[in-house]
Formats: sequence, structure tokens, C-alpha cells
Amino acid sequence: MALNIHELATVIASGQQNTLHTGSEGYFIVPLTFLSEGDDITHRATSLLRRNPEALMKLWTSLNVTREQMEASWGNWIDLAKKQLLRVYNARSKAIVCLDILRNFFETL
Repeated sequence: MALNIHELATVIASGQQNTLHTGSEGYFIVPLTFLSEGDDITHRATSLLRRNPEALMKLWTSLNVTREQMEASWGNWIDLAKKQLLRVYNARSKAIVCLDILRNFFETL
């Protein structure tokens, strides 16, 4: 999950936020495999990241990306991830459910 967050920050730092819009044909270099573990694993992963907010923020601040930029792009990232996962899995997939859990990730930091 941390690698996926860093990838989002890299997209923002490179000025390519437009690839995150749900209508675009964006792609992920880092696979979204952590999502296939189900909501229990996702809850634990997010909990670990939230326990160390300084390290989490370094994932984007090291690229000169602000929290505001991350938050503004997060919903588009979730939508794009869902679109990509729907191509691979069916709509009832654990991965799709986990994305809905992550939608409010920044609200709890």
C-alpha cells in the first residue's frame, strides 16, 4: 500500500494528475495486489501506516507533493484503481470492497 501511495505522489510530482481522471486510460506500475487480501488485511495495513504519520507523509513530501495535492487526487486514484480492478476481477471482488474502505483514508490521518 505504501508503494501505491508513493506511486500516486510520483504521478502528482510529474504533473500527470490528468491521468487519474476516471475517463482516462491511466495505469499502475505498482500492482494493487494488497487489495486482493480482503478488508481485514487492508484495515491492518492502513492501521500500520496511520501509526507512523511522519513516515507516511515522507512518501509524498520527499517528492515535494503537499498533503492537499494528495487529498485532491485521492478520490480520482480510488476511482481509477476501481476501474482497473473491474477489468481484472468481478464487481463482488474483495479488492473492489477494499477500495471503498480506503476512500476516506486521508480523513482519518
